[in-house]
Amino acid sequence: MEKILEQLAKRAELLKREIKRAERDAKHYPEGILWVSSGGKNKGSRYYRVSGKANEVKEYIPAENRGLMQALAQKSYNKKFCKLARQELSSIEKFTRKIEKNNANAAYINLSEERKGLVEPYIITDEVYAALWQSECFRTNEFKPESKVYSTMRGEKVRSKSEALIANTLFYLGIPYHYEKELILKDGRRRYPDFTILKVRQRKEVYLEHLGLLDNPDYFMNWLKRMDEYHKSGIYTGSRLFMTFETKDAPLNIEEVKSILEHIVRDEV
Repeated sequence: MEKILEQLAKRAELLKREIKRAERDAKHYPEGILWVSSGGKNKGSRYYRVSGKANEVKEYIPAENRGLMQALAQKSYNKKFCKLARQELSSIEKFTRKIEKNNANAAYINLSEERKGLVEPYIITDEVYAALWQSECFRTNEFKPESKVYSTMRGEKVRSKSEALIANTLFYLGIPYHYEKELILKDGRRRYPDFTILKVRQRKEVYLEHLGLLDNPDYFMNWLKRMDEYHKSGIYTGSRLFMTFETKDAPLNIEEVKSILEHIVRDEV
């Protein structure tokens, strides 16, 4: 239902925008209406401008005055469009108000946090699913915990300033994520991607790795081996695996990070 309401909201915004544009256009059309007379088989149509209080004036429009034909045709279309668009917009708004008033999801959403912890909802909305996923417990990377010295906006500790920037961007964009959450590959190996990101609508996890020492040959070779492990487990770059890069001479570009993260969740393709 959330997806339907979201699509209806987008449609309503489109209608509002185009109704305003049509209303502005309506102020500039020429007088009269277009009347088309079919010439029958093998004969071309003839175009007239009809005007006057009782449409008593009919003026032939020569072929070379196509601009007038188009303006009058657009005027007629404009009038019909505005009428139907307003009707559709009204129907959407009435339907949306009714659904929001009688939304069964509210039975769970409006519970106190204490009651939510005791209740199993019948319908798991995207919002609830994301909240449950975000709050789940998981095994994390226990390697050198003392190296996690950089704080994020969410209050967790990460291993580098760049990872803190990525975490803060995820938080700012409202994208659910876990830091160094355990991932078991097909061959049984345990890996801890820097960020596990939830694509809420698809209810699917994807992974973001930050490669912060690419100018180090050993680091680079180790990463190639790790990427091969991901691919053998069906986790492919550009689909479920995404990367950010950094070297000594090319620091992390936060705007590029934001673009990557927005791409990951855009329409959840």
